[in-house]
Amino acid sequence: MYGNVRNYSQITDKSYIEVNLLRFVHLLRHSGLRISSAESVEALQALTAVDIKDRAEVKAALQGTLVKDREYISTFERLFDSFFVPETAKQDIMQKHRQRLDKRQEQLEKAKEDLQFQEESLDLTEEEQLAYSEMSPEEQERLKNFLHETSQGKNVTEKFKPLVESLVKGHLQRWQQNRGFKAVQLESIGDEYLDALLAELNFNGPQEKNLLRQDMGSIEEKDIPHMNQVIRKLSRNLATRISRRYENSKKVKQIDIRRTIRSNLRYGGIPLDLRYREKRVRKPDLLLICDVSGSMARYSTFAMLFVAGLVSTVRKLQVFLFSEDLEQVQLSRHAAGKDMEKFARKMQTDSSVWGEGTNLNLSLHRLLTQYFSALGSNTLVIIISDTKTLQPLKAAEKLRRVKNVVREVLWLNPMPAEQWEKHQTVAIFQRHCKMYLCNTLGQLERIIGRKLLK
Repeated sequence: MYGNVRNYSQITDKSYIEVNLLRFVHLLRHSGLRISSAESVEALQALTAVDIKDRAEVKAALQGTLVKDREYISTFERLFDSFFVPETAKQDIMQKHRQRLDKRQEQLEKAKEDLQFQEESLDLTEEEQLAYSEMSPEEQERLKNFLHETSQGKNVTEKFKPLVESLVKGHLQRWQQNRGFKAVQLESIGDEYLDALLAELNFNGPQEKNLLRQDMGSIEEKDIPHMNQVIRKLSRNLATRISRRYENSKKVKQIDIRRTIRSNLRYGGIPLDLRYREKRVRKPDLLLICDVSGSMARYSTFAMLFVAGLVSTVRKLQVFLFSEDLEQVQLSRHAAGKDMEKFARKMQTDSSVWGEGTNLNLSLHRLLTQYFSALGSNTLVIIISDTKTLQPLKAAEKLRRVKNVVREVLWLNPMPAEQWEKHQTVAIFQRHCKMYLCNTLGQLERIIGRKLLK
């Protein structure tokens, strides 16, 4: 609509309005609003009832049809004001985005060139490379000197690379924590302007809105209280939607053919007295298996707190922690909801497997032997892990056995998607489950919500 207007005849062109509305809806969905196809059609119909040239009327019509929760009104207003702008403003936003992409690419290439061990680039995440680019020249020089010195020596071979890599990663992560550095996410959703607009909003928008799209592993301590509030709100809203779905499903009736025929024999077979059967919708059993080794602990903690808010929407909720072994924990919405931070600290203190190494094979063996009764045809199993484990082939075989006795196995992998091909364990486990990229709260809510609302 108003973004690319060259004349008023274009404003009233139906296909032009439809395309821009769909792009706007796509932007809203990506920012956390849940909008169905039917609601998109209603929004288009609402636009036919207002003066399409009146910005205020268009905004009111779209808000009335697309925004269902009061908490998203400010998000809608911000996105509306950012999306429907003159063409010159759009070009400026896209130009800034191209410059950011070029600068980021230069920073990544420089980091790869500087951070090498024996002329081979270290395997660092994009955020770690960007953290290096933000260091002062003196700090960068010290890190390069460290790599140069450790690469030398008579007995220094490529076997030392993983150790050096670990030391560099630790140094970069400590630098990030001390400086409060977080790389801004530059996402791509297949539309150049929407990509540019999301980047602009991420750079200039309020931090609290970015928590939904921020990597959960990089959440700072100071942001955790607000993160817990966001988790509580998201899980409460999702629980409400799921509960309504179960209530509505009880009202859906199907004709019972056999009972209808028998009931109407007295009428010569004419179906005057229809008999119905209600569609039965069973609440699933949810079994959560969380990797709490090393860097995975924070992802698993946030996931457990989110799932705790859904306990009333599932028939049974069981939670297991694993690292070198498997451990069952008691997780209830009441316990986690009273004080999330205190609950998370207590869980970490009481756990005997927290922060240890990773052996999924041993953990799944214990699940299949000691806790086999927890698995059933109505059980939805959710595993949260980056797939890095000892004995991956043996673990995959046990995962196959789990898959054969449950409803479905979902694997939520926080590892950046561009790294999946570098780790054979990803492909090994993908054969026996549905694996999804999941390192943000927004992704966690969408994936679990989609499965429980089936």
